[in-house]
Amino acid sequence: MNFKLGLVGIGRKLETGTISAMVGMLAACGGSTPPDGDGTPPDAAQQDAPDSGTVSFVPDEASFSAAYFVEAYCSGCHQPSFVAPNGGPVALFSNDPAWQEPFQNPNWFQMLNYAAISGLSDAILCGVSPPVTGLDDIPPGCTTLADVPPGFFTQPEKFPPLGVVSSGGYGTQPPPVCAFSADGHTCPQPSDSERLRMVAWVRAGNPYQ
Repeated sequence: MNFKLGLVGIGRKLETGTISAMVGMLAACGGSTPPDGDGTPPDAAQQDAPDSGTVSFVPDEASFSAAYFVEAYCSGCHQPSFVAPNGGPVALFSNDPAWQEPFQNPNWFQMLNYAAISGLSDAILCGVSPPVTGLDDIPPGCTTLADVPPGFFTQPEKFPPLGVVSSGGYGTQPPPVCAFSADGHTCPQPSDSERLRMVAWVRAGNPYQ
């Protein structure tokens, strides 16, 4: 699976090994060399992406990509207008100042910040991966990522947050919520196959093309 467009086998298993130290800040929710410039990938004309009016949270397998995953499940918290429950900053995966819901902006792909996403790929892997071998197992190295408070990653599938207290690894602290959802707080959740494909994208080195 690539960032723009592509596939990774749904049945691909999580690999084991040490996760490298996370670079940059992490507040709510990818390492290849980022493109030159301001973080916007070259040739970001969205030629491979369907019109925004036809995109669902679960596009067909031929069009599923890392970009779709980020816009559908991460940009709700990682965009300029989001305010974290603790008031802290968030890494910007989308630079859309008017972001309201996934795929609403016809130029959503062009607004994604590939450099920021790939720069936090280790944290994305730890946050979105399904259980490795059991209900509470997370990939090796996730509990010791640099610059992450102790205990930040304690269980799989922390991201996207569920949007309810005492779930998703937030304990009694208020979790981030998805204001764009029907009830104003419950965040849409990716399927296990989507999570595995996003993890495989990170393991492959965050390929763009």
